[in-house]
Amino acid sequence: MFRNLGENIKKKLLAVNIWSLILLIVGIFLLVRPESTLFVICRLLGVAMIVIGALLIASYINMRGEPVAAGALAGGVILAVFGIFIAARPDVVAAFAGILFAVILISYACGQFVEMSTLRTFHDDRWYLCLIGGIVTLILGIVFLFHPMRLTAVLVQVAGAAMIYAAICGFVFHKRTADFASEVHDAAEEFRRAEDEFEDEMTGRPHYDENGQEIIDGTATEEDVDDRK
Repeated sequence: MFRNLGENIKKKLLAVNIWSLILLIVGIFLLVRPESTLFVICRLLGVAMIVIGALLIASYINMRGEPVAAGALAGGVILAVFGIFIAARPDVVAAFAGILFAVILISYACGQFVEMSTLRTFHDDRWYLCLIGGIVTLILGIVFLFHPMRLTAVLVQVAGAAMIYAAICGFVFHKRTADFASEVHDAAEEFRRAEDEFEDEMTGRPHYDENGQEIIDGTATEEDVDDRK
């Protein structure tokens, strides 16, 4: 088990590398071209909704007359209609998402002002922190309310930066884990040789000749390192 640990780790690191590379590529696209990438994502989402809606409508045809058939038809039509809209007008969807988030920011700012008033009522000296936070959040909310696409682009860029960071962490993890796997492999090799040497002392029969070749059935052969991982 100890001898195979290093090899098992190396095999799993391939998946880590592939996933980190995918995150890095997608993250760069999100960071550099946020609006274009967002439109592509919206169109893909719209196509997926259309496909699911079509499947539900097809299932209604097969289940016609059954109690659940009406639900499948209604769900399929709704999904298909929204899917067509999202695929055809991704800019409207992105803008709506920006407006919704801007409204959330403004609501949070109002909550900060209420909390500031409460702190002042109880003579808390930290009330000004809520005032500053509320003003900053309110300004951002108002700006993004009139520029919703910019807000959506910023959020996409933040997501892209997070994905790039996750990819870098994955590569760092790969490097450190690969070093650990090499150390495990070297330790396993040393343990195997020590075990062979102990067996040599007990049996009086050497495992290796003077050239470092492993002796198998009385014949010296090249030692296959891969078989010992």
